[in-house]
Amino acid sequence: QDAQGNTVTSATDNVTIALTTGTGTLSGTATVAAVAGVATFTGLKINLTGTDKVLTATSGTLTSATTSPAFAITAGAATKVVVSTQPSASTAAGTAFAQQPVVTIQDAQGNTVTGSTAAVTLALTTGTGTLGGTATVNAVAGVATFSGLSINLTGNDKVLTVTSAGLTSATTSPAFAITAGAATQLLVVTSASGAAAGSAFTTQPVIQLKDVYGNITTQGTITMTVSAGATVVGTSTVAAASGFTNVGITGTADTSYTLTFTSGSNFATRSITVTAGPAAQLAFSQQAFGVTLGSPFSIQPFIDVQDIGGNFLGSATGYVTISVNNGASLIGTTTTSVTSGGAAFTGIGLSGGTAPGTYTLSYKWTDSSGNVIGSFPVLTQSIVVAAP
Repeated sequence: QDAQGNTVTSATDNVTIALTTGTGTLSGTATVAAVAGVATFTGLKINLTGTDKVLTATSGTLTSATTSPAFAITAGAATKVVVSTQPSASTAAGTAFAQQPVVTIQDAQGNTVTGSTAAVTLALTTGTGTLGGTATVNAVAGVATFSGLSINLTGNDKVLTVTSAGLTSATTSPAFAITAGAATQLLVVTSASGAAAGSAFTTQPVIQLKDVYGNITTQGTITMTVSAGATVVGTSTVAAASGFTNVGITGTADTSYTLTFTSGSNFATRSITVTAGPAAQLAFSQQAFGVTLGSPFSIQPFIDVQDIGGNFLGSATGYVTISVNNGASLIGTTTTSVTSGGAAFTGIGLSGGTAPGTYTLSYKWTDSSGNVIGSFPVLTQSIVVAAP
């Protein structure tokens, strides 16, 4: 037009239309040449919905740009369903997802079809387990909001697929994880065996914790105890994730004891029979008694070899050496061999002491020359020399 609003019928200028208010893309031929001062557009469209769309027209050096009144773009026909809110990345088995899926019904341009009330269904299509809860809901204003959905088996590969009748495009969630729930059962997978007193079991117990759905959980701790008459050696409480590695028990050889494995309120028991363990200590079968300085004791010492639980080891061999303190000395052979598990001294007596006086006899595990070996504790006894 000219300044007075008359159509300039001779004008053939190019005129351009642009979307200047509202979101979306104006597609089609947005620039056309005027014919007799009139530019007629065809095929123009906008892909996103809204009631605030405004077009602005410009042409070359013309200084006055005019706009259309605001107009609306509404959603097209529903063509697809999209998971707009994904389920939680990780959830315990059988527990409702903290973040429940939300599905949107959209047109081809991705606009929510707010008039849709179509039924939408979710299904577990990757990973094992059962999808619990209401898996089909009707959309409200084009949005289907799910609640109470859960999966009962563990894995980090769970994928949900959404479908809606008549819509040809099915979409999926990204993979998410289901972890084990709280332990409700304790299972002895491998029983302990090889219970030499005082030593670690040759076969360590293997314990599993499972939730109510049978999923193995590595959360929590497991403790092993033993019935009266024996004690636990090694680490008795371990993390479920690592298990037992060095546990064993003491006890009387050829005796059966009950092992109890506990985690929270869950427990299981197994019986095991103790065998004699390795040599670990000396014990008195008979102490020296009856002191006359310069003469053998009237009762000679007899020393047994035992395991840590006090079991006599009839097959033990080696040597035991006797010594005395406070400047006194011994007569007789002070190192004697272990035969059938015992060391029998003969001719041992005390000399060089004073009367009255009290002395300490020490018995040590040694080699044949009386040199101490190993880590056996020293066995001692006090002996009193009476006044003349």
